[in-house]
Amino acid sequence: MSGEKVVLAYSGGLDSTLIAILLREHYGFKDVVAVLVDVGQGDEEIKLAKERAEKLGVDLRFIDGKEEFVKEYVHRCIKANGSYEGYPIGTSMSRVLIGLKAAEIAVKEGIDSVAHGATGKGNDQFRLEVAFKYVGPHLKVIAPVRELNLTRTQE
Repeated sequence: MSGEKVVLAYSGGLDSTLIAILLREHYGFKDVVAVLVDVGQGDEEIKLAKERAEKLGVDLRFIDGKEEFVKEYVHRCIKANGSYEGYPIGTSMSRVLIGLKAAEIAVKEGIDSVAHGATGKGNDQFRLEVAFKYVGPHLKVIAPVRELNLTRTQE
């Protein structure tokens, strides 16, 4: 396994874009493999994420996960009347699929570290990390926002 590469669960937003930079500058990784999973967030958001990844010089892996997300997650949630305080939980559910896909790439390519940009305050960190460990129990999880205790202002 190589310690020079890391797989990043990447959305193209502020957090994951910052994390791509920190993984190189603070953690010392030479190569960042950014995994962008399309779960239906929209063409403009995907386009912007791809543009940012190109500017960052990361190795972007795009996965069209819409069909799997709907069949395996959304349908089941609808059948179970899944909601939280009246809001659909699609975003929460998507984190599991994103984590699984990122970890699958890490394991397949012999990369021993995976990273995400979730804060230490919400449950997204748990959803992503459980998915990472499900696929690759040996994977080292890097969570810079939490580990470096970054505030939104600092980001």
